[in-house]
Amino acid sequence: MVVLGLMVRHGEPIVDQWFTVVSHALLGRQPLWMLALNQVWLLVTLLAVAVVIALWRRQWRLAAVAGSCPVVSIAGARTLKVLFGRPWSADELAYPSGHTTVAVTVFAMLVLVIGIRVWTVLAGAILAIVPSIGMASNNFHYFTDIIGGVLYATSMVCLALLAVGPEALARSLGRTGN
Repeated sequence: MVVLGLMVRHGEPIVDQWFTVVSHALLGRQPLWMLALNQVWLLVTLLAVAVVIALWRRQWRLAAVAGSCPVVSIAGARTLKVLFGRPWSADELAYPSGHTTVAVTVFAMLVLVIGIRVWTVLAGAILAIVPSIGMASNNFHYFTDIIGGVLYATSMVCLALLAVGPEALARSLGRTGN
């Protein structure tokens, strides 16, 4: 993520140009439908559902980690935007994508709380990636910003997994009788 951020901080790499051409050819110039899952109210609601499920199950640490991971991650993404300094418009910074960071961390926390299964991981990944790709397809971000957001968010999810501890992780994987 750091190497990519340093590589893209000035200008628009060829991969971003390629993605714009390909996505517009495949999806049209403004596939706004892809942004439906990137609405703040929906992501906040899904995060609240994850926290409530963990609280209902009396998994206090999991509830705290699930509720804080996206918040801490977005604060970190904002800091990284300043450090990398990749301009988007006159007063906006682009890298890494904060929208992608939030989408990935919220859906990952939901998967962690519901239970880590092949179908939940696949569903969570699709539900996080479609709106993230939609940000680039609709010209709200560069494609490399999305990649940076996924890499950063994934690292934050790994830290969250460490924070929940082995017992909660084993429970999420279905390896305990609790």
